Amino acid sequence: MDNLDVWLWVAGATAIAALAALYLQERSRHQAFRQNIASKLDQVTRSSEFDREATTTRSTSIERELDAVLSGFDEALAESMLLKRAVATMDVSIVIQSQSGDTQFRHYNLENAESITDEALVSGHMTDLLALAGAGERGTRTIEITGPTPTSIRITSWPIISDAQQVGSVCLAEDVSESQRTERMRSDFVANVSHELRTPVAAAVVLADALVVADESEKPHLVERVQHELVRLSSLVEDLLDLHSALQPSSKRYKVVPVDQLLNRATRRVQLTMEQRCQSLEIKIDDHLNVFGDKSQIQTAVVNLLENASNYSDSGTTVLLSARLVGDEAMISVTDSGIGIPQHDVERVFERFYRVDRGRSRLTGGTGLGLSIVRNVVEAHGGRVAIHSIEGRGTTVAISFPIAESD
Repeated sequence: MDNLDVWLWVAGATAIAALAALYLQERSRHQAFRQNIASKLDQVTRSSEFDREATTTRSTSIERELDAVLSGFDEALAESMLLKRAVATMDVSIVIQSQSGDTQFRHYNLENAESITDEALVSGHMTDLLALAGAGERGTRTIEITGPTPTSIRITSWPIISDAQQVGSVCLAEDVSESQRTERMRSDFVANVSHELRTPVAAAVVLADALVVADESEKPHLVERVQHELVRLSSLVEDLLDLHSALQPSSKRYKVVPVDQLLNRATRRVQLTMEQRCQSLEIKIDDHLNVFGDKSQIQTAVVNLLENASNYSDSGTTVLLSARLVGDEAMISVTDSGIGIPQHDVERVFERFYRVDRGRSRLTGGTGLGLSIVRNVVEAHGGRVAIHSIEGRGTTVAISFPIAESD
């Protein structure tokens, strides 16, 4: 969990504690209010003197006091009801108990743990932790709920303190599946980056050591291999920077971009490589097609698609780059007649560092980040990405962006 997640959790827990304390205070105030009314009425009925004027004056005074009490009570009740409605919209489960153990408030709303069995499991753990909070101690535990949608529920309880005294306990259960999934992704990403960087660096070091003691006839080959590893390392660093940029979109760099200019620049970046592989590029672009976004990021996404198409196609094949208007979107697609993608891999090709053919990736210098960069760029621009592939026959990847007027 990063600092932002911790801050949000602490802020949420603080808000829940404030709600619990307010709720218990309002119940106590309500009881005091009823006792106050009874006392005032008793004073009137027990008056020893039947002095109409004095009685009228006293009655008026009591009415004013009652009006003031009622007004304050109505405001507190409205505030309490607003807080209750706010809690009802949250995807959490909350139980508030008085110090005597009576349940004062209960709310259960966990979308991924809503079956009777799941609710009973969560409620049982909440009961255990409420007993701990009743003794003045904080408690927390995380439970895993299996099923079609595996869910992680974090349950936390703590005592409610008012005027330096414990007046009750509160227990909060919340779904932390997404935050844990994000944390695992970050951990895996760091591990993958470390591995991917270590491989070319270690290879370059070994080759450099061998170069020092190698015969003159071996040196050209070793130098070529060192250059290959350094190019691979450079490509990985560039892709990591591109991925970071795609994950940190800034609308300040957005502007109207003519699609034909953008694609022509992208093709120039891959033209030499494709010529060396004896591959040709066919381009079909509709006229007067514009998108609104970051020109550099969109161009990077297109270059990655073209490089992938080239890397996984044989010599002598043709790659088709097209852009056309589809509804209110500009759809840019890249089609190759290469090796294709096995059906079980299609859903995973947008994952970071995932490669369908690792051996071919090493030969072409692929880093496994290209399609991940494409997906993040497209999503940051409010677009869509789709892929269709037949193993042995080729692949088409299409990215769509909302169109923009030229002005």
